[in-house]
Amino acid sequence: MASVYLNHDPLDSSQEQVEKMKYLLKTEREHRTHLISEIHVTGESEDMTAKERLLLWSKQITDGYVGVRCENFTTSWRDGRLFNAIIHKYRPDLVDMSRVSAQTNRSNLEHAFCVAEQLGVARLLDPE
Repeated sequence: MASVYLNHDPLDSSQEQVEKMKYLLKTEREHRTHLISEIHVTGESEDMTAKERLLLWSKQITDGYVGVRCENFTTSWRDGRLFNAIIHKYRPDLVDMSRVSAQTNRSNLEHAFCVAEQLGVARLLDPE
């Protein structure tokens, strides 16, 4: 009677799966990097870095939000208003900007990071 089991070394297929996973992760990482570097915004110049484009995009996307300033990647983000304004721009049902204005920096940051997680964005920062 013939065996129904494949005659192969399970370690070989495991190694193959590991290699496939490495390839997929590498491809995904390169794709994300490519997307960030391909941000196109009004007023950009060809010699702008991805970081400069991202800052310009953040500034443009939150233009008109009262009390929200986007000038740099440090002080402009500390109070959480900028994070919440970006989320509000695309999902106004998830952020009450009048509450954001009245809350503490920590509460604003925690709210923005929780909402972002619900939208599938990994939490890379801590309000502390």
